Amino acid sequence: MISSIIICAYITVNELDNIIAGGARIGESGSGNVNKIAMYLSTFSIPILYSILINKNMKLIIIYGLIAIFILLTGAKIGLVMLLLSSMILEIYKNKMKILKYIKIIIPLIICVIIIFNTKYFYNIIRV
Repeated sequence: MISSIIICAYITVNELDNIIAGGARIGESGSGNVNKIAMYLSTFSIPILYSILINKNMKLIIIYGLIAIFILLTGAKIGLVMLLLSSMILEIYKNKMKILKYIKIIIPLIICVIIIFNTKYFYNIIRV
């Protein structure tokens, strides 16, 4: 958790102009490759999501949201896929294969994807 906050702070300090201007992919200052930054952040977000979903530690939802925003701002498709897959896998683990409970997670995920691709700011960054 602390490492992902440090990565987000480092990117914010070094690329504040790109974040404010919008339309540019952030994360170049972290490793030189935005896909690596998205992958690192999405990997670091899995234990945080586990604490939120399984351990019911709702204090971490702000940190998870911050990490998710930075993953989206990198514009890497692998980061978006990792966010969706990790949340679906943890939801399946939490619900112990109860089919009706999957609908609770699938519908919000579809709504989030629709919102992300219909928001002009994120759509210009992701460029699908």
